[in-house]
Amino acid sequence: MGQQLHRAFNVKYSGLVPTLITPVQIRPAKQLYGDSAGQQFNAIWDTGATHSCISHAVVKALKLPASGKRPVKGVNSSGVASTYFVDLLLPSSVTVAQVEVAAVDVGCDILIGMDVISLGDFTICNHGVTEFSFSIPAHENKFNLVERSEKVNKRLLKTQR
Repeated sequence: MGQQLHRAFNVKYSGLVPTLITPVQIRPAKQLYGDSAGQQFNAIWDTGATHSCISHAVVKALKLPASGKRPVKGVNSSGVASTYFVDLLLPSSVTVAQVEVAAVDVGCDILIGMDVISLGDFTICNHGVTEFSFSIPAHENKFNLVERSEKVNKRLLKTQR
């Protein structure tokens, strides 16, 4: 059995940004509902969200069939929300299939939470501009900022002597 191919994308903003937003195409889950066209929406990437969710407007636009219900908790509220299975087509043809999302209006089309982010590697850099990358599946060689910082500091301390 061969290894799974890696898919990745990188987004570089024109300055420092407080919110990571990318275009995403959403469609009903192909393996469950057959091939259907999706539509493009804006996604906010949120490491503080345990699960991804979509707005009721997205549900209506895609005419998504409900798959069930689940409890949801937000910063200011909690309740029960209908769930839907969707495929997420991220930038650079990175696809996450059969994501169960809850319909919750949180001020954006889709909130991409840790259920998707934890499927791969996710990095954010803020050296003058915000840039982030996502790769799926996760790579074996881990990115360690402590090791990197120690190497840079050692080099800097040498040149300051």
